[in-house]
This record gives sequence, structure tokens and C-alpha cells, in this order.
Amino acid sequence: MEKTVFKNQSFYAILVVVVGILLSLNIYNLVNGFTFMVALQISVSLLLFLLLLLRDKYAKTGITIWSVLLIVGSSLSIIGKTIKVLLGDEIIPQIVPLIVNIVVLTGGLIIWHYNKTTVGVERIHKSFKE
Repeated sequence: MEKTVFKNQSFYAILVVVVGILLSLNIYNLVNGFTFMVALQISVSLLLFLLLLLRDKYAKTGITIWSVLLIVGSSLSIIGKTIKVLLGDEIIPQIVPLIVNIVVLTGGLIIWHYNKTTVGVERIHKSFKE
């Protein structure tokens, strides 16, 4: 049997809290209005949350995929907003969403780095006592 081992328990706790908060926000958005994107976000958040709580062997892979999605999504959004500003759109309405995307990009990079350096998958042997 293989389990995900978190060498940094603070990272594990922060990750569980962040994914739990995002899952709660997505469920709130689902109650207010169902869309396919909200359903997709809930399924990804719920899957990652369960993998984290169970410390399943696929939790490390799930965290990596989730952080890459954060990095790619926020990077594309930053590029898009920058192109809009360069093409002559006003910069003032773009500042707050741009800052949010920069924070999400930074968070995704931090999660990816900590996942790469402090999370491992180890084989756990269970002994049966009779």
C-alpha cells in the first residue's frame, strides 16, 4: 500500500484549508446558480480534497495538476489583460483583476514548489497481528 507523505505538516494544513475554502465557495456558487464551470470546479476541488484527507498515493499528482492549472490559467489571463491594455483599453478597470491573477500565479508556483520538494509517496507495510 502506498501513501502520500507530507514532510512539511504546515504545508499540508494550509493546503487542506485552502482547498476546503475553495470547495465551500464553489458549493455556494452552485447554490446561487448552476453552470457547467461551477460543477467542474466542484468536482476538481472535491477530488483533490478527498485525496488530501485520505493521503492517497495520487494526492501528489493531484496537487501537481491543480497547481499547473492555477499557473497556466492565471498566466493566460495576465497575458490577455496585458494585450488588452497594450491595444488601448483602459488600465484602471484591469488593475484589480490583474493583481488577483498575479496572486493566484504566485500561489500556484509556491504550491508547485512545495509539492515538488516536501511531498513524497512511500510504500507502507501493514503487519497483521493475530
